[in-house]
Amino acid sequence: METQLRRHRHNLSIIGLGIILLGAWSVLKTVLYMAVSIDDWKKTLESRVVETDSVVIVYVVFAAVLVIDMAVRLFVGINARMAGEGKDRGSTYLVFAVFMLVFQGLSVISDVLVFNFALDAIISTLATVIFDLTAFVMLLELIVSGFRVRRLTSAKAAGHADPANAAAPAGHNGGA
Repeated sequence: METQLRRHRHNLSIIGLGIILLGAWSVLKTVLYMAVSIDDWKKTLESRVVETDSVVIVYVVFAAVLVIDMAVRLFVGINARMAGEGKDRGSTYLVFAVFMLVFQGLSVISDVLVFNFALDAIISTLATVIFDLTAFVMLLELIVSGFRVRRLTSAKAAGHADPANAAAPAGHNGGA
């Protein structure tokens, strides 16, 4: 049991850092994309006869969404790392991780459905699919390890050697 607990805590520490780094990369990629394609954005917004104030609002909302996304990723990543160090962090970060997993899953599905087979875009599209799939797997592993750490810690605190028998009544040997 102690070995499993150490392994899952180690997973939480590593994956928590990965969530933070993938979030930072995602924000950086988005900001760079916006900076490079600013003219395309302006043309799109101007072609729809959008007022200047509306353009500013779009940018402010877009920036707010990026900040909120990074804040959630930081919250999940930092709490996962702290849980990996053995500090009880509750389960709020796991709830946020589940929501992130759902949205990441939708992103992967979207990437696959709109996969661009054009030769000039296939590499960037494939990179996006791989990035999103990696983030999905990391979140899934974070959630699994987080719940296993909670279960193993509870079993250890209750004095059970085997968490599978943690709910068994005293004197019950698991059916043997």
